[in-house]
Amino acid sequence: MAGSDTRAQVKAELAYRIAILAGSATRMTTGRLACEVDGIRRDARASDLVALAALASGLERALGRTLGTTIALPYLEAMSGAVDCDDAAPGVTQRWLASVGVRTYGY
Repeated sequence: MAGSDTRAQVKAELAYRIAILAGSATRMTTGRLACEVDGIRRDARASDLVALAALASGLERALGRTLGTTIALPYLEAMSGAVDCDDAAPGVTQRWLASVGVRTYGY
């Protein structure tokens, strides 16, 4: 039971951090946002939240390719949903990443 309580706490903390970023991402510098996302990615990976870690990694790469932070919003929306995804199958992660592509680029 303690393990599931700890996991629930980690997920709640990650969800909170993602929500804060979603509300402030467009007012942050790209470097600051990337730093915050890197922390989420590391914590997600340490907690075996594979889909969330993959989305965070994708956002970090996207931030490295662009000068603005508005690219972050579709990723953060998907990351918010991925917090509760315990499925580590590669197909699940690919579906989350595809959803970001649709929201961001329309394909």
